[in-house]
Amino acid sequence: MRCQVVLPPEARMVSREHCALQRVLGRYRLILNGENPVRVDGRTANEGEVLPARCSLEIGVDGPVLRVEVTQAAELDPTALAEQHRLEHVGAKVERISRRGRWNAAAIGATAVALLCAAYAGWSLLRTAEEALEFDLTSAREFLRAEIAAVDQRAAERAQALERAVRRASAAVFLVLVENDAGVQSAAGTAWVCGVGMLATNAHVAEIGKGLPEGWRLLVRSRWPEPRTLRVEKLEVHPGYALFEELNASFRPQVSAAMGWDQDVRLLTACDVALLLVDASQPLPAALPLAEPEVLESLAAGQEIGFVGYPTEGMLNVNLDRPEPVVQLGRVTSTSDFFFGAAAAPECQLVHFSMPATGGASGSPILDAEGRVVAILCAGNVQRVITGFSLQRDAAGQLVGVEPTVERSPLAVGVNFSQRADLVRELVNGTAPQLQEPRRTTWKEAFSRYLSATSGPEEIAAHAWRIRFGAAARLPEPVLQLKAQIGTQGPMGATILGLESLTPGRYFAVAISAPRLDIDMHVLKGRGRAWRERELADERPNHWPQAVIEVQADHRYAVAVFSGLEEAAGSEFELRVYRVPQGS
Repeated sequence: MRCQVVLPPEARMVSREHCALQRVLGRYRLILNGENPVRVDGRTANEGEVLPARCSLEIGVDGPVLRVEVTQAAELDPTALAEQHRLEHVGAKVERISRRGRWNAAAIGATAVALLCAAYAGWSLLRTAEEALEFDLTSAREFLRAEIAAVDQRAAERAQALERAVRRASAAVFLVLVENDAGVQSAAGTAWVCGVGMLATNAHVAEIGKGLPEGWRLLVRSRWPEPRTLRVEKLEVHPGYALFEELNASFRPQVSAAMGWDQDVRLLTACDVALLLVDASQPLPAALPLAEPEVLESLAAGQEIGFVGYPTEGMLNVNLDRPEPVVQLGRVTSTSDFFFGAAAAPECQLVHFSMPATGGASGSPILDAEGRVVAILCAGNVQRVITGFSLQRDAAGQLVGVEPTVERSPLAVGVNFSQRADLVRELVNGTAPQLQEPRRTTWKEAFSRYLSATSGPEEIAAHAWRIRFGAAARLPEPVLQLKAQIGTQGPMGATILGLESLTPGRYFAVAISAPRLDIDMHVLKGRGRAWRERELADERPNHWPQAVIEVQADHRYAVAVFSGLEEAAGSEFELRVYRVPQGS
C-alpha cells in the first residue's frame, strides 16, 4: 500500500519511504524501514505489529501524525471465509509459521545481542567496582599504616617524656642512711623533696629513726656528682599507719580454705608514708610536684610510670659515698584498696605496678610522663629463701639447735606495690589527723569480713573443727588438753608432747598460741624408741596449726610444736585433741 504525502523541504524527520502498512487476513501490519522512527499511539512501534482498528501513527520525530482507521467492506459476506476448505489455507498457515520463525529468530538474535550488551555492561560495572574496592582497600591500608605510625610515634614520645621526667626528678631524690656512733653508715631507703625542709618516704623507713641507739643518726644524701648530706631533725609519720597496724593486730584477720585450713591474711600497712624534716635553712632541690586528685583517681592498669630510687638489698656493690639512683620504667598493673579489693576511685590508694624493686627502694617517688608524683613505692612480692644454717649453743657450749639463715628474694610474678601520692599531700597540708576517724570506720568494716584471730581457744577450736568436718558437726569434748611453752626458736627447739594416752582411732589435734604468734606443728610416729619419724606437718602462717591423726595400735605418737619467730620462744600454747566420730 502506498500513499503520497508532500512535506516541506526542510522537514527532514520523514524518509521518502518511511514505513509501510501490509494487509494480512483483513488486518494491517506495520513494516518498518530500517531505523526510521515510528510511534503508535505515542509509543515506539515494533516490526510486524498489528495495528488496532483505530490509532494514531506518528512518522519521524515530531513529524506528522496520521489517523488510521480500519473498516470492513460492506459487500463482503462475513461468513464466506468460514465455509472455505481448510486445505486452502495450508499454504497460508505455513507461510505464517515461517514468518513467525523469522520473527522468533530475530527476537532471539536481539535477545542475544541484549544479553551480550548486558554482560559487557555488567563486566564493566564489576571491573569498575573492583577498581573502586582496590582503591578503597589501598586507602584503608595507607590510613591504618598512618594511624599505627602515629600511635607508635605518640607512644615513643610518651616513653621519651617519661624518661626525661624521671631523669629530671633524680636531682630531688635522696638516699636515706643510718649512721652509728662510730661513723659507719648503711642504706635504709629512699626519700625525695616534697616541700621546704621536707622529704617524703615510707613510714616503715622513718620508723627506723625512732629506735636508734644514743649517738646514732638518720641522714639523707643527694646523688652524685654533688652529694650533700643532711641530718634528719624530726620525723612525722602518717597517723593512719599506726591506726591500721592497731586494727590489724587486734583483729588478726584469717581466711579459710575449702580444704579445711586457715591462715593469716597478709596485708600491707595502710598510709605507709612519712616526712623527714631537715634544717629548712639548708638549700634543697626543687620539690617534686604531687599529681592532682583527678589525676590520681584516674590511675588505671596499663598506664606508663617510672620510679627513681636507691635499691640496695642483695645488690653486688652500692657506693654510699657517691650514690647514683636507679631508674625503672613500667606500668600500673591494677589499683585497689588496702585490703587488695576492688573499690571506688577515692579508696583505691594501693597502686600495683610492674617495675622490679627490692629493699632500699622503699620511699621512691613514682612519676607519670608529666613529671608528677602519683605514688610512693612501699613493698614488693618476695619469697624467703634459706641460704645457710647457724649452730645454736647454750652457755656451756653444748649444741642445742640449728637456725636457718633466711634471705628475701623477689618473686617472678612482677607485681609490686606503692601508696598513692594523695597520702603524702595529707601530711604536707596537715589534713591527715582529721581523716582518720572515717578511715577507722571503713577499715573496721573491712576487717569484719574476715575470720577473727582474737577469739579464745574454745572459739578457735570450734571454728577449726567446723571448717574441717562441716557446719553440722558439733565439737565434742577434748580427750586431751595440755598447756606448754614454745622452746627455743626453730624446729630444733620444738616442744614435744606425747600422745601415749590415745587409743586406736581417728583424732583431730590443734595447737593454739596464747599470744597469737605464728607457730607450727609436726606429728611424730614410730615404734619403741624410734618414734621421731615425722608423719604430718602444718607450717602454714597462722597461730593454730592442726592435723588429723590416724592412731594405730603398737605405734607411738607425739606432736612437736615450734615457731620460727624469735619473740615466740618461751610463749605459751595449748594443745587440744578431739576424737573424730565415725562417719565424720
